Amino acid sequence: LGDGREVETLTLASELIAAYGKGYMFQELLRASDSIRAISGPVLPVLRVYSLWISGDARVVYAALRLPSPGAMSDDDAQPGCVRLLMDLATGSILRGHDMAKEYGAPVLHAPATGEALAGRQIENWQDVIATAVEVHRQFPRHRSLGTDIGLSHRGLVVNEANASPVHLTYQLTAQGGLLNPELRPLFRQVLAERGVTGPQKGTPWPWI
Repeated sequence: LGDGREVETLTLASELIAAYGKGYMFQELLRASDSIRAISGPVLPVLRVYSLWISGDARVVYAALRLPSPGAMSDDDAQPGCVRLLMDLATGSILRGHDMAKEYGAPVLHAPATGEALAGRQIENWQDVIATAVEVHRQFPRHRSLGTDIGLSHRGLVVNEANASPVHLTYQLTAQGGLLNPELRPLFRQVLAERGVTGPQKGTPWPWI
Protein backbone atom coordinates (compact mmCIF):
# COMPACT_ATOMS: atom_id res chain seq x y z
CA LEU A 1 0.00 0.00 0.00
CA GLY A 2 0.99 3.65 -0.21
CA ASP A 3 2.09 3.71 3.43
CA GLY A 4 4.41 0.72 2.99
CA ARG A 5 2.13 -1.94 4.52
CA GLU A 6 1.68 -5.33 2.86
CA VAL A 7 -1.70 -7.06 2.95
CA GLU A 8 -3.04 -10.34 1.61
CA THR A 9 -4.54 -10.13 -1.87
CA LEU A 10 -7.82 -11.74 -0.77
CA THR A 11 -8.14 -9.33 2.16
CA LEU A 12 -7.63 -6.30 -0.07
CA ALA A 13 -10.02 -7.65 -2.71
CA SER A 14 -12.73 -8.28 -0.09
CA GLU A 15 -12.43 -4.74 1.29
CA LEU A 16 -12.59 -3.21 -2.19
CA ILE A 17 -15.67 -5.22 -3.17
CA ALA A 18 -17.41 -4.25 0.06
CA ALA A 19 -16.60 -0.55 -0.28
CA TYR A 20 -16.71 -0.12 -4.07
CA GLY A 21 -19.21 -2.65 -5.34
CA LYS A 22 -19.72 -0.80 -8.64
CA GLY A 23 -16.07 -1.02 -9.63
CA TYR A 24 -12.59 0.07 -8.71
CA MET A 25 -9.73 1.20 -10.96
CA PHE A 26 -6.12 0.31 -10.17
CA GLN A 27 -3.36 2.61 -11.30
CA GLU A 28 0.36 2.91 -10.84
CA LEU A 29 1.44 4.06 -7.40
CA LEU A 30 3.42 7.24 -7.95
CA ARG A 31 6.37 7.79 -5.65
CA ALA A 32 8.36 10.89 -4.78
CA SER A 33 11.14 11.79 -7.19
CA ASP A 34 14.70 11.14 -6.07
CA SER A 35 15.36 14.89 -5.98
CA ILE A 36 12.62 15.60 -3.40
CA ARG A 37 12.64 12.36 -1.38
CA ALA A 38 15.09 13.79 1.18
CA ILE A 39 12.34 16.04 2.56
CA SER A 40 9.16 14.23 1.47
CA GLY A 41 10.01 10.62 2.12
CA PRO A 42 8.71 8.07 -0.42
CA VAL A 43 5.11 9.34 -0.52
CA LEU A 44 4.27 11.65 -3.44
CA PRO A 45 4.48 15.37 -2.55
CA VAL A 46 2.25 17.74 -4.51
CA LEU A 47 2.72 21.38 -5.47
CA ARG A 48 -0.29 23.68 -5.50
CA VAL A 49 0.43 26.33 -8.15
CA TYR A 50 -2.15 29.10 -8.23
CA SER A 51 -2.60 31.32 -11.28
CA LEU A 52 -4.82 34.14 -12.51
CA TRP A 53 -5.91 34.82 -16.09
CA ILE A 54 -4.64 38.33 -16.78
CA SER A 55 -4.29 40.17 -20.10
CA GLY A 56 -5.10 37.07 -22.12
CA ASP A 57 -2.75 34.60 -20.44
CA ALA A 58 -2.11 32.72 -17.20
CA ARG A 59 0.10 34.30 -14.56
CA VAL A 60 1.34 32.29 -11.58
CA VAL A 61 0.63 34.12 -8.32
CA TYR A 62 1.89 31.72 -5.67
CA ALA A 63 3.01 28.14 -5.15
CA ALA A 64 3.16 25.91 -2.10
CA LEU A 65 4.56 22.40 -1.64
CA ARG A 66 2.45 19.95 0.35
CA LEU A 67 4.54 17.46 2.33
CA PRO A 68 2.80 14.25 3.48
CA SER A 69 2.67 13.51 7.19
CA PRO A 70 4.92 10.73 8.56
CA GLY A 71 3.23 7.40 7.80
CA ALA A 72 0.50 8.93 5.65
CA MET A 73 -0.46 7.69 2.18
CA SER A 74 -1.14 11.18 0.81
CA ASP A 75 -0.73 14.86 1.62
CA ASP A 76 -4.07 15.05 3.45
CA ASP A 77 -4.51 18.29 5.45
CA ALA A 78 -6.33 16.39 8.19
CA GLN A 79 -3.29 14.28 9.07
CA PRO A 80 -1.20 15.40 12.09
CA GLY A 81 2.19 16.70 11.01
CA CYS A 82 0.98 17.88 7.61
CA VAL A 83 3.34 20.67 6.51
CA ARG A 84 3.03 23.19 3.69
CA LEU A 85 5.96 25.11 2.23
CA LEU A 86 5.64 28.51 0.56
CA MET A 87 7.86 28.64 -2.52
CA ASP A 88 9.85 31.45 -4.13
CA LEU A 89 8.31 31.84 -7.59
CA ALA A 90 11.56 33.00 -9.17
CA THR A 91 13.86 30.26 -7.89
CA GLY A 92 11.77 27.39 -6.52
CA SER A 93 13.41 27.75 -3.13
CA ILE A 94 11.55 27.18 0.14
CA LEU A 95 10.58 30.44 1.81
CA ARG A 96 8.69 29.21 4.87
CA GLY A 97 7.20 26.03 6.28
CA HIS A 98 4.00 25.83 8.32
CA ASP A 99 2.29 23.06 10.29
CA MET A 100 -1.30 23.04 8.97
CA ALA A 101 -2.62 21.86 12.35
CA LYS A 102 -1.71 25.25 13.82
CA GLU A 103 -3.17 28.60 12.83
CA TYR A 104 -0.14 30.43 14.17
CA GLY A 105 3.30 29.43 15.36
CA ALA A 106 6.97 29.33 14.56
CA PRO A 107 8.02 28.25 11.05
CA VAL A 108 8.67 24.56 10.47
CA LEU A 109 12.40 24.14 9.91
CA HIS A 110 12.69 20.38 9.37
CA ALA A 111 10.80 17.94 7.17
CA PRO A 112 8.34 15.94 9.32
CA ALA A 113 8.87 12.66 7.46
CA THR A 114 12.68 12.67 7.33
CA GLY A 115 13.95 15.26 9.80
CA GLU A 116 16.04 16.94 7.10
CA ALA A 117 16.54 20.70 7.27
CA LEU A 118 14.31 22.67 4.89
CA ALA A 119 16.46 25.79 4.63
CA GLY A 120 18.21 26.12 1.28
CA ARG A 121 16.14 23.41 -0.42
CA GLN A 122 15.12 24.04 -4.01
CA ILE A 123 12.70 22.25 -6.34
CA GLU A 124 14.43 20.71 -9.34
CA ASN A 125 13.42 21.97 -12.82
CA TRP A 126 11.38 24.76 -11.29
CA GLN A 127 10.73 26.57 -14.57
CA ASP A 128 9.16 23.37 -15.91
CA VAL A 129 6.79 23.41 -12.93
CA ILE A 130 5.73 26.99 -13.70
CA ALA A 131 5.38 26.23 -17.41
CA THR A 132 3.21 23.19 -16.66
CA ALA A 133 0.84 25.21 -14.46
CA VAL A 134 0.58 27.93 -17.10
CA GLU A 135 -0.16 25.40 -19.83
CA VAL A 136 -2.87 23.75 -17.72
CA HIS A 137 -4.54 27.12 -17.13
CA ARG A 138 -4.40 27.86 -20.85
CA GLN A 139 -6.72 24.89 -21.38
CA PHE A 140 -9.35 26.64 -19.24
CA PRO A 141 -9.19 30.35 -20.17
CA ARG A 142 -12.76 30.98 -19.01
CA HIS A 143 -11.61 30.29 -15.47
CA ARG A 144 -9.90 33.46 -14.29
CA SER A 145 -8.65 31.70 -11.14
CA LEU A 146 -7.12 28.21 -11.09
CA GLY A 147 -5.14 26.07 -8.68
CA THR A 148 -3.14 23.33 -10.41
CA ASP A 149 -1.83 20.40 -8.36
CA ILE A 150 1.42 18.94 -9.72
CA GLY A 151 2.98 15.81 -8.27
CA LEU A 152 6.79 15.58 -8.09
CA SER A 153 6.97 11.92 -9.01
CA HIS A 154 9.52 9.31 -10.04
CA ARG A 155 7.93 9.59 -13.51
CA GLY A 156 8.43 13.36 -13.63
CA LEU A 157 5.86 16.10 -13.20
CA VAL A 158 2.30 14.73 -13.05
CA VAL A 159 -0.79 16.94 -13.04
CA ASN A 160 -3.15 15.59 -10.41
CA GLU A 161 -6.02 18.06 -10.77
CA ALA A 162 -7.01 21.65 -11.46
CA ASN A 163 -9.29 23.49 -9.04
CA ALA A 164 -11.52 26.30 -10.27
CA SER A 165 -12.36 27.25 -6.67
CA PRO A 166 -9.08 26.74 -4.81
CA VAL A 167 -8.91 27.26 -1.07
CA HIS A 168 -6.28 29.86 -0.19
CA LEU A 169 -5.72 28.70 3.39
CA THR A 170 -2.37 27.17 2.42
CA TYR A 171 -1.08 30.51 1.18
CA GLN A 172 -2.46 32.50 4.08
CA LEU A 173 -0.96 30.20 6.72
CA THR A 174 2.43 29.74 5.09
CA ALA A 175 2.74 33.43 4.25
CA GLN A 176 1.26 34.41 7.63
CA GLY A 177 -0.90 37.05 5.99
CA GLY A 178 -4.08 37.65 4.04
CA LEU A 179 -4.57 37.02 0.34
CA LEU A 180 -5.62 40.59 -0.44
CA ASN A 181 -2.26 42.07 0.50
CA PRO A 182 -0.55 45.02 -1.25
CA GLU A 183 1.27 42.66 -3.62
CA LEU A 184 -1.66 40.49 -4.74
CA ARG A 185 -4.67 42.79 -4.38
CA PRO A 186 -3.89 44.77 -7.58
CA LEU A 187 -3.80 41.51 -9.54
CA PHE A 188 -7.27 40.50 -8.37
CA ARG A 189 -8.55 43.97 -9.17
CA GLN A 190 -7.12 43.71 -12.67
CA VAL A 191 -8.80 40.35 -13.23
CA LEU A 192 -12.13 41.80 -12.11
CA ALA A 193 -11.67 44.93 -14.23
CA GLU A 194 -11.06 42.80 -17.31
CA ARG A 195 -14.40 41.14 -16.59
CA GLY A 196 -16.10 44.53 -16.39
CA VAL A 197 -16.16 44.75 -12.59
CA THR A 198 -14.66 48.10 -11.67
CA GLY A 199 -16.21 48.79 -8.29
CA PRO A 200 -18.10 47.31 -5.33
CA GLN A 201 -21.02 45.08 -6.23
CA LYS A 202 -24.29 45.43 -4.28
CA GLY A 203 -22.63 47.10 -1.33
CA THR A 204 -19.82 44.57 -0.99
CA PRO A 205 -16.50 46.21 -0.05
CA TRP A 206 -14.00 46.21 -2.90
CA PRO A 207 -12.99 43.80 -4.32
CA TRP A 208 -14.46 40.71 -2.55
CA ILE A 209 -14.70 41.56 1.14
